[in-house]
Amino acid sequence: MKLPKQSVIYLGVCSFGLIIYLAFGIIPHLRAVSAYEGRISAAKNKLESHRLSSPLLREMEKRRVDKRIETLPFPVRGALPRGDISGLRSSLKALAEKNRMIQVKSDQDLSLLAKGEKVIGVVAEIQGELADFRRYLIALSGLDYLGPIEEIEIRQTEAGLLFRLRFKVNVG
Repeated sequence: MKLPKQSVIYLGVCSFGLIIYLAFGIIPHLRAVSAYEGRISAAKNKLESHRLSSPLLREMEKRRVDKRIETLPFPVRGALPRGDISGLRSSLKALAEKNRMIQVKSDQDLSLLAKGEKVIGVVAEIQGELADFRRYLIALSGLDYLGPIEEIEIRQTEAGLLFRLRFKVNVG
């Protein structure tokens, strides 16, 4: 059984048209669909990770205590009266406790006063967290008799972070 020549030509043209349709219509469409499915899968994974971390973010927002401080306290610099030098240690301890820190040590160097200068040196060691130390420094800078902070040393100990400050206090 022999097919007519015209039927073979129609069969060839139709086959060629079908191949062209597959090559330029169906295959690119399948590639686009698979790319969209990949993007949808990535978006679902991102949503799932946000859903899983959402309780953690809410808990972190609850724990956040401090709000942004708009302006730092820059009081007019004064001097600590000589009679109040003995109370300096207790006021620094109260300042540390107010900012959830523990004052480990506070030493005052009065030798500068003996030399005729109007400052005393103070070395304070406090223990606590870094965020609390930030608040402590801001509160410390609010003291009107605070002179320059000369040194800040941070060490890791078994009990947490230990901060060593060396600064001057203006005395009148």
